[in-house]
Amino acid sequence: MLPYSMGIKKKALILYHHGLGDVIMLTPVLRELFLREYQVDLMCRKPVKDSGLLDNCPYIGKLITIENPWWSKKGKGAQLRENLSLFNELKAHYDWSGEIQSHGKSGHRVNKSFTLMGLDVPNNLQLEVFIPQEIEREALNYINKNYPDGYIFNHTRSKLHSYNSWDSSEWIANNLPDLPIVDTSDESGKHNMIN
Repeated sequence: MLPYSMGIKKKALILYHHGLGDVIMLTPVLRELFLREYQVDLMCRKPVKDSGLLDNCPYIGKLITIENPWWSKKGKGAQLRENLSLFNELKAHYDWSGEIQSHGKSGHRVNKSFTLMGLDVPNNLQLEVFIPQEIEREALNYINKNYPDGYIFNHTRSKLHSYNSWDSSEWIANNLPDLPIVDTSDESGKHNMIN
């Protein structure tokens, strides 16, 4: 992460309870704030911080770890309130703050991120990933070795949300190429092969 001394004039704080894929979908918001001369401190779950995914992101000042409300031993509601309490305590030290607790059940998450934080949706909604080149090479080598013809990454079977009961396996089989499916359908966060 880069220091605030790079021409950044303002500091922003975002509370974001979601995981790695969702953080990638947050990058247009981070970029838009950066263009408005903000650098963002992001309150995020430990796996997001530990992943290194945002270590080279010029839009981020620092990552502040929060507990995952969906897996918290305190219960979802209690953990959401605790995270929100910390956010409310910290935001007094920032020029701007925004939070996203839920994107809802459907819709375009990138657009919703802007809307939920009271920001206008810009024309450029390009997603960005900030990983070191050596990790990118390692990942691409793994993919090329293990999935030379490609694969399908599936997250719609996730049981983390009570409203998500749709099993997409049949739809994938009927509508997408016959490729291996990497799925995140259990609560471990591990990717599992389902075919």
